[in-house]
Amino acid sequence: MVSTTAAVIDGRVNASTTALTSRETSDNEEETSLSPLAIGLILEGGILAVALGNLLVLLSLKFQKHWLITDILLLSLSAADFVGGAFALQIVIFMNYFLQQKWTAFNCGVYVVVVNSLRFASAGTVTLMAIDRAFMILKPFKYHTTITTSRVKKLVVFTWVSATLFGSLPFMGVGKSGYEDGKCFYHLTDLGKTYSILILSVSFLLLTLVLVCYFAIKSSSTKFIKRQTRMDIKNKSAGTGPSRGSVPEVHGCERPKERLKSNPSGVREIQRLSRMMAIVVFLYYISWLPMLVSLLLGVVDSC
Repeated sequence: MVSTTAAVIDGRVNASTTALTSRETSDNEEETSLSPLAIGLILEGGILAVALGNLLVLLSLKFQKHWLITDILLLSLSAADFVGGAFALQIVIFMNYFLQQKWTAFNCGVYVVVVNSLRFASAGTVTLMAIDRAFMILKPFKYHTTITTSRVKKLVVFTWVSATLFGSLPFMGVGKSGYEDGKCFYHLTDLGKTYSILILSVSFLLLTLVLVCYFAIKSSSTKFIKRQTRMDIKNKSAGTGPSRGSVPEVHGCERPKERLKSNPSGVREIQRLSRMMAIVVFLYYISWLPMLVSLLLGVVDSC
């Protein structure tokens, strides 16, 4: 929930920054009612609220005695969103709204690398979460032996290293810098066609993996609930049938219908997990898909 909120605010800041920059450079622009300082303060309030929420999550995880796999993934996700709100987006706010100064090549380069790295770290962590939940539902007997905390930590480190590599590609010969004459063009289409195509391909691959994991969880959950429902029907038939209901009661032994007893708590847990994944996928898609589609259209138009 916190991650998707941060992504939405991040997208709004970028969109607002681009719109306001174009307004300031236009000679025919009508005078706006809000000053850049006021707009910056409004955006700053939302960004700090998200950063504070992630900080509270990080503090709560700090006092966690026994770390679970979910805690490790949540730490990665909250860390990416906290650094994005407390550092990366602050560069945009201060340069474009508070200080209103020209960008330097260094500031622009730092922002491009950091914000793109954090975006990939966040998206990659959400993908790991979806894969983890799907494996837990599909392979419950192999889950605890295959998905261990040490392996998840290694996957998280790999995700962050890969995210940093993707964020640094414009300065490694794949793409180009967005800095030009005191301005920083940090949108994906401004960093080169090759870089844009590569990042969009990886981004849509991550979205597809999350969606596939959700459908796998949904399908497995539906089958599990159907099995439990059939078991409940058999139990009721065993308790009400004329012949089966006459089974003598033996002290210290379970009745057959008790051995076939279903697990309603397991059904509720599966339903809760399925609803949670549906919400996560929905927020994940509304946060990233519109931006990726817009970037894809921009790349197509530039071809």
